[in-house]
Amino acid sequence: DGPVHQYAYFDYETYFRPVLAGLLGGGRVVKVVSRCSAAKRGVVRDLVAAGAELARPRVAGLDDPAVADFLYLARAETLVITESTFSFFAALLNERAAVHAPARGSVPVAYDLDRS
Repeated sequence: DGPVHQYAYFDYETYFRPVLAGLLGGGRVVKVVSRCSAAKRGVVRDLVAAGAELARPRVAGLDDPAVADFLYLARAETLVITESTFSFFAALLNERAAVHAPARGSVPVAYDLDRS
């Protein structure tokens, strides 16, 4: 598990909740792709509590869960990403996805970098 508040500007209240409300309001199934536990305090738990499902993608013949996660994201119809390079590059490779990305900080940078 990563730090509880890994991103300096994007937490559940300021970024994920408004986007999630719009997606769930349309009757869509929202899946969270994360290796973080939904039982621990943090954004993943908040998203699951709000109605999202935790996805654990698997690909036959692959033992690396990160590769399965990346392939899953790269084929998704809709992506809600942060400034992580992992989700950013999955979105970049996915030509058909509707991508919800933050206006500020959408280019991957270290979370503690001064952005003023």
